[in-house]
Amino acid sequence: MFKFAVDQGWLTPPVRLAIGLLLGTSLLYFGLRTYEKRRHFSVVLLGGSMASYYITGFAAFQLYELVSFPVSFGFMILVTLLTFALSLHQDEAVLALIGALGGFGTPFLLYTGSSNVPGLILYTCLIIAGTVAIYFFRGWRVLLWASATLGWIIIWAGENAALINFKVASADKWFVQAGILFAWVSFWGIPVFRQNLIKNKATSSLRPLSFGFADAWLSESVKRWLGYDLHLLTMTTALFLLSSRPLWKMSNKQFGLLIIAFALLYGLIAVYFRKTASL
Repeated sequence: MFKFAVDQGWLTPPVRLAIGLLLGTSLLYFGLRTYEKRRHFSVVLLGGSMASYYITGFAAFQLYELVSFPVSFGFMILVTLLTFALSLHQDEAVLALIGALGGFGTPFLLYTGSSNVPGLILYTCLIIAGTVAIYFFRGWRVLLWASATLGWIIIWAGENAALINFKVASADKWFVQAGILFAWVSFWGIPVFRQNLIKNKATSSLRPLSFGFADAWLSESVKRWLGYDLHLLTMTTALFLLSSRPLWKMSNKQFGLLIIAFALLYGLIAVYFRKTASL
């Protein structure tokens, strides 16, 4: 019946988009209404609502070309902010994960073919800041892992674009370098700082780290292995810092000095934590 209505011209593109918005709003309404009595079912409805909004924004720009890029981009940002707000209000890591996937995926869903490296890096850093802030207060490991994975992938994509257009827009490398340093602080510095606060009992407002969902069904051995994620992030982010080399065309000597400098930095931090016995 839906295909027949489309073939007959009854469901024009604006009508289809209106249906998408109506569906998303209906799922949002019933998801909020049923949260107290049927929490898991409510999360499914809320997740479906956000997915409907994302698909509608994508279709309005890419498929039907009914709205401009700024309008569709602004709409996708509002959906991401709404998803993050719902994750905090409902205390659900799954919603935060959906918001992270939608937020990081927006530049690709609304891709226009133009290369705007500074805009891509700046937007990515804003999404990283949002996801890491939620991780800091909620302690959801799955959100940090997803943010780190997607964030580094997008930064690498920006670096490749900057290298391709190096002679045209050499300033792009500064934005990429700033993005690399921001990701380093976000995916290593903030988690270490958070864990240090908990270990030293410097605050009681932070939750212990958790996977984010289905924690009650995880065995103690699995939880113990998940507890090594900070060690893994320490090593991986240190290696990702070295991706700056192609941007500046370093010689082997310069690259070696950079590695020594970061080794000394990590060594000093390790000595500090060893003396304080905080980690």
